Amino acid sequence: IGSTILVRALRNGATPKVGDVITYNHETAVVTHRVTEIVTGEDGVVRYQTKGDNPENSPDPWLVELDAIRGVMVWHFAW
Repeated sequence: IGSTILVRALRNGATPKVGDVITYNHETAVVTHRVTEIVTGEDGVVRYQTKGDNPENSPDPWLVELDAIRGVMVWHFAW
């Protein structure tokens, strides 16, 4: 909260990796959180576990699919 970020869309089949900060659509919100784990489901679909950077945050109770990701953070300025 209070930071300004620049997000770049994923390019030509690129996928996020653990440690990347991604911006994605979740229900009616746009969320920016860090990828903490890459999970391949029994259905073969790759999903991303995310978590906010606040040390008191727990992992998000949902997994993010690739088509929900708007992009990866490439620059930030904290207020």
